[in-house]
Amino acid sequence: MMRVLIVDNSCVLEVNQRKWVELAKHKDIEVLILVPRVWISDIDKERYSHQSNSTNPKLVVAGDVFFPGACNRYFFRNNFVKTLQIFHPDIIFVDTEPGNPSVLQFTLLAKLFGAKLLFSAVENNPQGSIPGIKRLARTLMEAIVFRGSECAIALSKDAKNLLRRKGFKKSIKVIPFPTDSDHFHSMHVRDLKEKFGLKDFVIGYLGRLSKEKGLLSLIRAIAKLKKEDANFTLLLVGEGILRHEIEALADELGVREKIRFTGAVPHHDAPRYLNCMDLLVLPSVTMPYWKEQFGRVLIEAMACEIPVLGSNSGEIPNVIEKTGGGLIFKEGDVEELKEKILLLMRDENLRRRLAKRGRVSVTSRFSYVVVTQEIRRVLLSVLSQRKSIGRHGHKKPGEHDRTK
Repeated sequence: MMRVLIVDNSCVLEVNQRKWVELAKHKDIEVLILVPRVWISDIDKERYSHQSNSTNPKLVVAGDVFFPGACNRYFFRNNFVKTLQIFHPDIIFVDTEPGNPSVLQFTLLAKLFGAKLLFSAVENNPQGSIPGIKRLARTLMEAIVFRGSECAIALSKDAKNLLRRKGFKKSIKVIPFPTDSDHFHSMHVRDLKEKFGLKDFVIGYLGRLSKEKGLLSLIRAIAKLKKEDANFTLLLVGEGILRHEIEALADELGVREKIRFTGAVPHHDAPRYLNCMDLLVLPSVTMPYWKEQFGRVLIEAMACEIPVLGSNSGEIPNVIEKTGGGLIFKEGDVEELKEKILLLMRDENLRRRLAKRGRVSVTSRFSYVVVTQEIRRVLLSVLSQRKSIGRHGHKKPGEHDRTK
């Protein structure tokens, strides 16, 4: 049986453990998830203690970390060596970028414990704004990780291409985010609509309220819609540092009464809020060192049979084109955004066709079963390349590999 240690800070919360729970259902894989004991959300600064898995209490172990909440700086300070000694993994998969200290930490440990190391990559834009010293440190960490790892799992082709430009020459598999199509589905939410006074056509957004998400363009677009005498409400689900600027612009353009703010909502409630919408818009704009890495909310909305409208930033157009569940507009183009919203508002048959195609595509391409099958194939491929060292394929910590 293959033993796989997953190192994943997002799995502090049980809701984010689902992918690995699904992977652990395979009889030829034993999975253990190592998570930070405490994590601080970068959105609401909430302090979260790690959660055990309710279906498999032995699936998750925790350790204290330095810099809890900083994805690009954290690393473990205890319980990681003990975990490796007890579990004896064949493969360690650190689900974060190769330039982060946690990946470097387990790259060194993987060599010591005779395990194969994998990492993930979602970054799809060169980080030109990182200061010189930090950039140098990250480059050095990446070089060590590239040399000591066996394979990478990239979220998109852009992320894969960026790894190649950085010099990673080993195998890279492109595997998307999964979504739970049993949890995200069409449902009646009359009570929630009544709570927010949603009676007209509902244009929706779900995510953090930040500049790179293009929300100021969306506010300008709905101001143009108002001049067309369109009956609509804009539902903004989420919280963030841009909220005050959004409110100020809405007041300036005279559309404040058209907007409903929900504030931050728990992820498990996301399907109910998505089902309040007739159309989901993701108007992200490319920044000097960032562009949309995937747009998970797109496939979550499609799973709920909600048509989507997304900008052409980063991976958004690729997701929409692959699924057929929505339309695309040029990022930052307020006029085109307004016109595409109007088109979808006025053409109910088009919305239905997009919604149906989106749901079918998400369940066949992005379900947890499909995505974890792809991950399993990668792990088996890596394991098949692993040289037999010592009894049961494990070498003792500190033992030299005599086959080299």
